[in-house]
Amino acid sequence: MNEAQELGLVPGSRILAMANPEQVLPPGGDYSVGKALPGRRVVTRVLVVDDEPAACKLLSIMLSPPDYSCAMASNGEGALVTLQRERFDAVISDLQMPGMSGMELLAEVRRRHPHAAFLVTTGVDDVDVGVQAMRSGADDYLVKPLLESVVVASLERALHKRRLEQQVENYRLHLEEMVVERTAQLQAALRQIEGSYEDTLEALGAAIDLRDSETAGHSRRVCRYSLEIARAMSWSAKQLGSLARGAYLHDIGKLGSPTAFFLSRGH
Repeated sequence: MNEAQELGLVPGSRILAMANPEQVLPPGGDYSVGKALPGRRVVTRVLVVDDEPAACKLLSIMLSPPDYSCAMASNGEGALVTLQRERFDAVISDLQMPGMSGMELLAEVRRRHPHAAFLVTTGVDDVDVGVQAMRSGADDYLVKPLLESVVVASLERALHKRRLEQQVENYRLHLEEMVVERTAQLQAALRQIEGSYEDTLEALGAAIDLRDSETAGHSRRVCRYSLEIARAMSWSAKQLGSLARGAYLHDIGKLGSPTAFFLSRGH
């Protein structure tokens, strides 16, 4: 068994692996929202919720094809079932309904379908009701009797707002992915640089051994002994890394010494 094996060294082993023998480094090594496909019309799907069939029918006429597609529900419970079964871009709900009220439906829709636009309708011309609904997450409120121009304008504003919010959310997620990707690339580059640096140190150490064959392996032994002493003194991993590099090159001055100096020793 040679000296390198006795010291636990493997040919080609990394210098910093001496400082951290248990550390294994890993190997270095247009989205859009709400866009239609070319040549296809975007159809906005709207769920109308009202216990009065006439009110549902009126809204379905105002929001007719080819720009809109309406489905109807007579109560909040039925609306949630329909939303669970199908995807809708917007919900227009009456506030005053038997069973689940419009405000309760609003809370459930915001929890389950946060990106859907939500408009409320009321037969009471009360600003406080509309403000309360908007504070609870509604995009707008409509006062009966409904006017088509008002309904369409309000719905388009709400849809535009939700699309912008979705784009911002997608951009945020995309940005986070970009940061993770760039961080991984930077870490890989740093590992590559560190590996090149260690290769240079090992080459210099080998060159020192070639200049003085009588003490071959001396740099490795000094590095290993220094690290063992430092570990016994509870040095940090960063300190051990610096020590490993320094100890490995403690005889770097030999490279600048004349060859005759080594040949004449002992005579």
